[in-house]
Amino acid sequence: MALWVGIDIGSASVKVAILRGNVRRLELVGAGSADIAIDGEGRQAAAVSQALLAALQGKALGGSDAVAVAVDGSKSTVKRLTLPPSAQRQLEQILPFELDSVVPFDMSEAVFDYLTTTSSASPEQLSVLVAVARVSDVRNAIELVKDVTRAEAERVCVGAFALASLTLLSPTDVSTTAVLDIGARSTDLLVIHQGEPVFARTISVGTSGLPAQAERLARELRLSFGTHRAQGGTPIERCILVGGGAYVPGAVSFISRELQVPADTLTQVACEITLAGPEFPPELPRFAKAIGIALSLSGKVPSFNLRRGQLAYERGFGWLREKVPVLSGLGAALFVSFSLASCVSLRMLGKRGEALREHLGATTEQVLGERTDDPTRVEELLEDQAGTSDEDPYPHADAFDVMVKLSDSVPEDIKHDIEELDVRAGRVLIRGIVDTPTQVDKVKDALSAQRCLADVKQKGITQQPGTSRQKYELEAELRCPEDVKTKGGAAAPSASVGGK
Repeated sequence: MALWVGIDIGSASVKVAILRGNVRRLELVGAGSADIAIDGEGRQAAAVSQALLAALQGKALGGSDAVAVAVDGSKSTVKRLTLPPSAQRQLEQILPFELDSVVPFDMSEAVFDYLTTTSSASPEQLSVLVAVARVSDVRNAIELVKDVTRAEAERVCVGAFALASLTLLSPTDVSTTAVLDIGARSTDLLVIHQGEPVFARTISVGTSGLPAQAERLARELRLSFGTHRAQGGTPIERCILVGGGAYVPGAVSFISRELQVPADTLTQVACEITLAGPEFPPELPRFAKAIGIALSLSGKVPSFNLRRGQLAYERGFGWLREKVPVLSGLGAALFVSFSLASCVSLRMLGKRGEALREHLGATTEQVLGERTDDPTRVEELLEDQAGTSDEDPYPHADAFDVMVKLSDSVPEDIKHDIEELDVRAGRVLIRGIVDTPTQVDKVKDALSAQRCLADVKQKGITQQPGTSRQKYELEAELRCPEDVKTKGGAAAPSASVGGK
């Protein structure tokens, strides 16, 4: 079973909840809290570390699957943006420009996450809920957890949105529910519509200001409800109280009366979670936010996670070592799958080989007169058949040889020009220009003396227009003695086109 750890760092205390199991069966195996010592200068990081150490005292986190923490709602801002549906695929690139003018700090120093919601003023618009916080605040929360627990925080939730996971514990049949986490110095409000977080706000009034600031708290809550309605939200039908304020006498009736909606504590509604032992405190709603932070690690409920960009979570060697049994099982499954796939491929190749051998046998029987599928025997049959042919497929003289010998054969005292030399299919055609008809006969006799030129014929002779020179045309057969094999099948000794 999974082991999830949620750490809630509040304004006056630190709470830790350790859950084991899954979303259907959850067991609280560890819970603790400690007050944060505050001096005249306010809350100090050292005091928070000491409180976290005290809350974790006696609780082993070495076997936990994941740890999550949350940044305070006062250190973040949540904006609802309405964009055209075409922006769905480019939200990562568009949102920084949209947020730059509506957040109170530079986006280059911020980290954000977003959720697309179904709550929108128009079905033709894309409603996006964006949470933004300073990189420094998120990094401080991550380093605080790491310094104290020696474990990396896999998720960093945002303010009241950590309460969204409580819908796994408290299913309800109403469409819209407000969850109020009334702490010592602040109150987190989260509105959930059909299991989806749609609105959140952190109010700087808590139990320490009661009863003097009760009217202010009610006014701020009514204003928040109105803002939710102004953004197109549906009316809130129920409030669930968690945190320390759930145990203030008269808190439930006060909230119900001032907000005009039914109100209950988490345990009075429903809470599908069991305690691992009797030593845990009975005030389970006091740890609701820490439980919600732990439940966010399940990934079952949409929630923000500010471990993005430069703060993205990377699992280390320790996590891999814990997952060795699972990875080994996956490796074995992959090996078996690869082996089966290889066997199937080899079987298919074997059948393909048999088909090719059958085709080779049929072809050799038809062409060579003997049926065989042995490649060596096929080569022998081809060599034997090639040896019985009178023609050598490889010519012993080509056009280049003819051109060279033509140049060598013409006497030096003859001025000879070539208009065309055409060599193809064993025939040679020469069109040239000389000074006299007698020189044509000399060229013909010189070519006839070449051993690879046979049956040299003069096709014609005419006078070149405008001059006294003679144009002639000679035709010959290109055939060397080596191109014809002897009766024994061997070719005559190789020689050049002009050899004697």
